[in-house]
Amino acid sequence: MIIGLTGQTGAGKTAAAKVIEGMGAHIIDCDMAARKVTAPGAQVLDTIARTFGESTVKDNVLDRKALGRIVFSDMEKKKQLEDILFPLITAYIKENIPKDGITVLDAPTLFEAGLEKMCDVTVAVTADEDIRLQRLCRRDGLSPEDIAKRMASQKSRSFFEENCDYTLDNSADESSFTEAVKALFGRLLTS
Repeated sequence: MIIGLTGQTGAGKTAAAKVIEGMGAHIIDCDMAARKVTAPGAQVLDTIARTFGESTVKDNVLDRKALGRIVFSDMEKKKQLEDILFPLITAYIKENIPKDGITVLDAPTLFEAGLEKMCDVTVAVTADEDIRLQRLCRRDGLSPEDIAKRMASQKSRSFFEENCDYTLDNSADESSFTEAVKALFGRLLTS
């Protein structure tokens, strides 16, 4: 079984994935897959530099902050980047799905990449916007303006609630969220 775990940035997908991994599921972190396909020296870096400017790749290493400033300010450029990276990320994921057991794709861009088609079940993690903003300021060290641009570039909470099979709200305390994750995935992992 393949379960797609998605939701907006700062909602708590990583926290949910850690709980689920502890329950015996294999986790594929799609952000890490993106880092693998854009590792120093990767061929795709030439395409990124040509498309988004030389400042995005320095000494054959992707400058994620520079690229982020470009793509999170312009939806057309974000789509260009997705068109370049999503096929590579999808190929990486397919190569790394185990033949047995339960696999969870921790994928913020599950729908944008078309990965929901690989999933038997989809689960969204959501949280109130102000809570997400606070978490991201602590976690990423970006300015509130940069975080707001990233948040605005993503699908809405209602999109996830309408398009996923299940939704977990992470607006309360950590222990409540952990219990909700265990309850839902306990049912999914044994079905």
